[in-house]
Amino acid sequence: MKLEKPKQVLAGLGILMVVVFAIQFVVLNSLENTGDKEKPTEKTITNNSEKWNESWKAASTASTDEELAKAEELLSKSLKEAERSGSKDSRLAAVLNCLAQVYEKQGKYSEAEPLYQRVLAIDEKVLGKDHGAIINDLDNLAVTYIKQKKYKEAEELFTKAVALDEKTYGKDHPKTAADLSYLVLLYDIEGNPKKAEEYARRALSINEKAFGADHPLVASNYHSLALLSSRQGKHEEAEKLLIKAQDIWRKTSAINDPKLAASLKNTAMLQKVFEAQFIEGEPDKSVKFPEAAFEKAKELRAAKQFKEAEEVLKDNLADARKSAVGTPALGKYLVRLNNVLFDQAKDGEAIIFGEIACKIFDRQPADKQADLTNWNASVHSYLAMAYDRRNHLHMAEKHYDRALDYASRASDVSVAWKNLLKKGQATCKARLEMEEERVLATSAGAK
Repeated sequence: MKLEKPKQVLAGLGILMVVVFAIQFVVLNSLENTGDKEKPTEKTITNNSEKWNESWKAASTASTDEELAKAEELLSKSLKEAERSGSKDSRLAAVLNCLAQVYEKQGKYSEAEPLYQRVLAIDEKVLGKDHGAIINDLDNLAVTYIKQKKYKEAEELFTKAVALDEKTYGKDHPKTAADLSYLVLLYDIEGNPKKAEEYARRALSINEKAFGADHPLVASNYHSLALLSSRQGKHEEAEKLLIKAQDIWRKTSAINDPKLAASLKNTAMLQKVFEAQFIEGEPDKSVKFPEAAFEKAKELRAAKQFKEAEEVLKDNLADARKSAVGTPALGKYLVRLNNVLFDQAKDGEAIIFGEIACKIFDRQPADKQADLTNWNASVHSYLAMAYDRRNHLHMAEKHYDRALDYASRASDVSVAWKNLLKKGQATCKARLEMEEERVLATSAGAK
């Protein structure tokens, strides 16, 4: 197994399994800033009284159970007063709307639903079914349906809302994107990921044009698309989208932002799930190990046909995993895949498969370790350089150290390769020392 000097090219992206259920969290969070409830305007208020303002203030600021109960009490009185006075339009709709919101905050969705239905009926009668102000009514009622798992009813209302958005604001307006994002959620729940992806891509395009490429809403759109892509088996594309989302959140949010934290937590958790299918379990004896593909990839790599080698290995990866899960044979297969991915600067994928190979090798009994020395030298070498190209210096240092240890005991690692590793290790350590000095200097200057 000859180790070749790597091409120094830009780092690529990796592959990652992502959780299906997380899409609901992402889509709903992406709408936090676009679906806020506002105090009713003149369309729903005719007689602003002191009592009404007291009720509205209580409803809009309530957060604790006690405050919500107080708001509910005040608004219930306002509702009775409005009904007693014979109001059938704006004032009644305003009170109904606010009380429904209080019910929502309390999780009383079945009680909020009929109130939102009454609001919609009143506004459609007063303003007309095609009036832009109806959109909020449709959204409010539809969200209540989602909370009660009445997905078909919610889909019907959000479809109407999108049509009104397009008519009122235009096809490329952020409000249109917000309602499209709700439909993304619904289509995914209903098991139609292709339709969900279509709407998600449209919402992404709208928000990029409206807010710019680095806006948090755009990050949420990327995250949603990543989840949908993974659900359809497009894991490499999903990883690229997920990384884009995380990069935006890092730029625009605090490092402890809950959206970024949730995304990174999902990433770490799901990487473990992905790894487990290669490491744990028993080989399926009914599946033949793809030895021919393994050797063909070696020939293609030697001929610098890296893309073709990658395709051969990936086409047969499932059979390799099933037939040799947790065994040295699968570890070697993944090392070869790691190598050809690194050759193409697909460092993210190279790292993922290389780390899995390391874990497989590390789990082997002591009497098999000597036979894996050359393979360990290879995988740790390429992992070190992949992390190095990504500026993950601590991980790079760790793998340089292990690569040199294995190389010192390996039978077919050249002196030139060892010198290359030593140079990389020294450069990595120097950069780490410089970074530590910079941090110390910055810290001292801040005192």
